Amino acid sequence: MRVRAAIVVAILFGLEVAGAAVPEAVRQLPWRREVRWPAAPPPADTWYVVEMDSLLAAATGGDLGALRLVDDAGEPVPAVVLEPRWPELYAEPLSLAGATWTANGDDGTSLAAELDLPPGDYLRITWPPDTVHDVAVADAERMPDWLLQDDAAPRAHAIWQPANARVRLTVHVARAVTTPDLVLERLTLRADRVREVPFVARPGTFRGTTYEQVVDLPAGPHAVLAARVHRRADTAAYPVMVDLQRQGGGWERSPASALDSTQTLAELGFATQPILARTLRLAYDLADPPNAPFAVASIAAVPAALAIPPTVRPPLWLVYGDFAVPAPPGLARDQLRTVRGLQPLALGAPQASPWFEEKVLGTTWLRRRPLVLTAAMVAVLAIVAALVLTERRRPLT
Repeated sequence: MRVRAAIVVAILFGLEVAGAAVPEAVRQLPWRREVRWPAAPPPADTWYVVEMDSLLAAATGGDLGALRLVDDAGEPVPAVVLEPRWPELYAEPLSLAGATWTANGDDGTSLAAELDLPPGDYLRITWPPDTVHDVAVADAERMPDWLLQDDAAPRAHAIWQPANARVRLTVHVARAVTTPDLVLERLTLRADRVREVPFVARPGTFRGTTYEQVVDLPAGPHAVLAARVHRRADTAAYPVMVDLQRQGGGWERSPASALDSTQTLAELGFATQPILARTLRLAYDLADPPNAPFAVASIAAVPAALAIPPTVRPPLWLVYGDFAVPAPPGLARDQLRTVRGLQPLALGAPQASPWFEEKVLGTTWLRRRPLVLTAAMVAVLAIVAALVLTERRRPLT
């Protein structure tokens, strides 16, 4: 009998330990979806990405804090959290081994060289400020690099958008050298992080010579990056302004006007950031009623996502809920710096999470039943009021 009791206790203890191994944050998330891997095995160094789709956005309110990637035992899987932002870039290191440097002055502190660049969008140059004073790139626009600047970095850097594949560098150094200490990277926009989302364009309206058209995003909210339009052939090259309606109400003007159908994402520059919205309003001020000056071609968004390193293997689950939970330490975004492409993974249908535990009067339980907390507060106030009234009615002795 004692042996049987010991076995039962051991089994129960084992189940309790197994349940406790699942982190508390995972046990607060009531739903899960299977992460589906490609049928054909990709290269061993492939990074994957799980994106916030319309179902997840509706359940979580677009909050990445309400998502967790876990293995088949409910243990969290490391991932890089990708909040919507722009530009998204990857870097290809460039070699200066074959560059020929020539001195521009007698003291040897100004050097120049010409380089042929591989395909890409930008050129980033990094240098030690104690030995290199300045770097210039001919026929290239210097970009504001506040999105990529690391204030703690011991080296300075700048980003240019060259007009041609062949560039001329001019470097001013502190003392005469034959080769300056530079690190070059070719930066390319991650077009694979941008998605075209479904939209419904309402009939346009004229207010004098201003033409406005409202666009709804039925599967939103989406982190909208840009709108593309087809202009009428005889329309003047005047910007089509874009306003986005935020979740809490109110309109916000996008720093970038709508792109023409022939323009690339590089036209957005570094100032445009995705804005979470369900509705857009496009406006053109030099219209000639009743002819619409443009038609909406597409809406581009940057979905929030989780990037998964090549070391992770199936089975894998995405658990989620309607409230954010404490986050485990994620992987540094810098790990994606030289990753050329991210392969998206599909998600299965929603199902109940087997790890979900809703303790009565626990945090999750109360969050989903706000009326209980309200009733408790009202009851406490009623008790306090009754005590005060009783005390006042008591005769003085």
